[in-house]
Amino acid sequence: KEKILLLSYSKASATDLEEKVKNIASGLEVSSFHALGLKILTESIGKKKAIEEQLKAYVKQFFEEELMKNPYMANDVFQYIALYFYAAPTYKKKYKNAGEIFKDLKVTDYTTLKDRLAKLSSNKDKHETLKSEFVKSNEELVIANYLFTNGINYIYEKPYKYETCTIDKRQYTPDFYLPDYDIYLEHYGIDRNQTAPQYSKEASDKYISSMLWKRQTHSEFGTKCIETYSYEFKEGTIFENLEARLKENGVEFNPLSQYEIFKALHNVYTGKDFTSFFNLLTTFTSLYKAQMKDDKGFDELNAQLTDSNYDTNRTRLFLSICKNIYNYYIQKIREENKIDFDDMILQSMELLDSTQNFKYKYIIVDEFQDISQSRTKFLQKLIQHGNARLFAVGDDWQAIYRFAGCDINVFLNFENIFKGAKLNYITSTHRNSAELQRVVEPFITANPSQYKKHIQSAKHQENPVRIIYYKRNKPAAFSKALEDISKINANSKVLVLGRNKRDIDSFICDEIQVFDYKKIIHAKFPNLNMSYSTVHGSKGLESDFVVLISGENATNGFPNKTEDDNVLTLLLGKKNDFEYTEERRLFYVALTRTKSIVYLLSEKVRSSDFIQEIKNKCFIIEDKSDFTEDNKYICPWCKSGHLIIRQSEINHKTFYGCSNFPYCSYTNNDIKSITDNVRCPECGDFLTVKKGKYGLFFGCHNFPRCKHTQPYDEIEKIG
Repeated sequence: KEKILLLSYSKASATDLEEKVKNIASGLEVSSFHALGLKILTESIGKKKAIEEQLKAYVKQFFEEELMKNPYMANDVFQYIALYFYAAPTYKKKYKNAGEIFKDLKVTDYTTLKDRLAKLSSNKDKHETLKSEFVKSNEELVIANYLFTNGINYIYEKPYKYETCTIDKRQYTPDFYLPDYDIYLEHYGIDRNQTAPQYSKEASDKYISSMLWKRQTHSEFGTKCIETYSYEFKEGTIFENLEARLKENGVEFNPLSQYEIFKALHNVYTGKDFTSFFNLLTTFTSLYKAQMKDDKGFDELNAQLTDSNYDTNRTRLFLSICKNIYNYYIQKIREENKIDFDDMILQSMELLDSTQNFKYKYIIVDEFQDISQSRTKFLQKLIQHGNARLFAVGDDWQAIYRFAGCDINVFLNFENIFKGAKLNYITSTHRNSAELQRVVEPFITANPSQYKKHIQSAKHQENPVRIIYYKRNKPAAFSKALEDISKINANSKVLVLGRNKRDIDSFICDEIQVFDYKKIIHAKFPNLNMSYSTVHGSKGLESDFVVLISGENATNGFPNKTEDDNVLTLLLGKKNDFEYTEERRLFYVALTRTKSIVYLLSEKVRSSDFIQEIKNKCFIIEDKSDFTEDNKYICPWCKSGHLIIRQSEINHKTFYGCSNFPYCSYTNNDIKSITDNVRCPECGDFLTVKKGKYGLFFGCHNFPRCKHTQPYDEIEKIG
């Protein structure tokens, strides 16, 4: 009988595959890639080696032990964290105004290094929490960190010393003020052509006009203002130029001492703020090790960097740090005579030529969209070793493991990599309804680089995607979904999905309990069989009903706004130009785990971009008790935020503030003027009732900048 090998991505998927095929044919060999590699390795050397699974632990150990012994290495890491961790932006999205940028800023975290370290110190000393210092772009963040690390005292957005506010303009607040030198510093998001690429043409013209007004203001009042520009980041001259301009104006540099750097680094890697940095280092080291034999690959990667700009300098510094971590890790596991998962594949490939075993006539690979470069080479070697025929099954719409080294380009270029290939399409589904497919198919095929498929289904389901909007009460929205499910089937199986493991924490209350981040019990619906999973962990699973709880436009919502760092493209290949490609596929996976209905929970005022995209094809459920009319009031300042009711921390009085706070600081404590929603025809703010010499009249809330008034009777008629 000809030997047939079935390969899958993970141990769990291989076990599932083995269960499925045991009734079809006996004697089929089923394995994961790593398990087969380990089997080849063990047979060849005659013993089973110890396996190391904790690369991240070694990265942390490197920071805690090795870094403190080497000041040069420590300085590199500190410089990277301060000046390069947040890369300069490439604007894909065009904004109509600053308010639209504020909405995106709400889901990012541009907290300065000075602020982070001050908070860590204050928390450790149990002092009062310091007020956060929010900056409005990653470039401003880098400049703030540059000033801090060079010992230059600054105040962010301190109101200009001379009054400039008018009916149209609020008080001018330059980006930075250096109080020791009475110097302002403005950073302008412009390119060499004197345009603002992050804005539409009309908004860009307004931005440039504002820039010229600022220059004129400093000239009229005789105040000093240093300028920096976005194109200096792109060209890699930002630090050189800024240093020269500061020194020309008498600013003294007092860089942090080595002790202060060590102390700052200790605070950084023992705090939670820089978890993503450790994750990036771990991911890159793992990907590198899966493709390179030794540390000479770092020199090869460096040789590819021919430019001299901000991004290139950032990448060179990152490669230098990673090379040290890689060598530390290799030395440690070799001293302990261990291998890791990458060794299982790389070392076994080299040993295949020396054995007559492991020759297969047919190789079947399941979940082929999860293939990586190293697994591709291993597979090619296996095919060559046994002159095998390959049959691969996969779905590029479900490729969601790029962060783990999986490369969808292998799937999309299958015919070029495996010559003589023939493509066949599976065009039907037995899990999802035809109605669900009509919602998800346009969403997932929006990316033109993926295979175009039309999936048919004989199943039918009314309103298969149901959005439950809430305002404040997440558990109530979750309970509403379960109530809807119970009316259909009170004993059904429910899969609850979050973007991350701990997303479910905010739903825990007296009625809702979570056990080991796996099982969920709701006091009112005890017969529902509920389990919890991340969306990544749910691939391959299915359930009667699905509830997705991560429906916000947030850093870790959908889409996740902190996508893979650009340095990973050195090992993974160029990312697709279509925005949020992997996030789109991940959302598609979440929607298609259901056999009937999927419920999407979303905070209405900051609903996920993806939910916004499909909402017109979905059934909308709103808990009216959780809403007031304040959602309809557009902020008169930023034009994109909504006015929402807040409460003062000082006197506990209620007022309306902008949803884009702290980036937009509009407030209005005249509740009736908001609910009446009568706007000033001159500035767009709200008209409020005032009492004058001749009785009641309507005046602008923006007074004294706007002095517009209207007779009280005239507004009454409008109302």
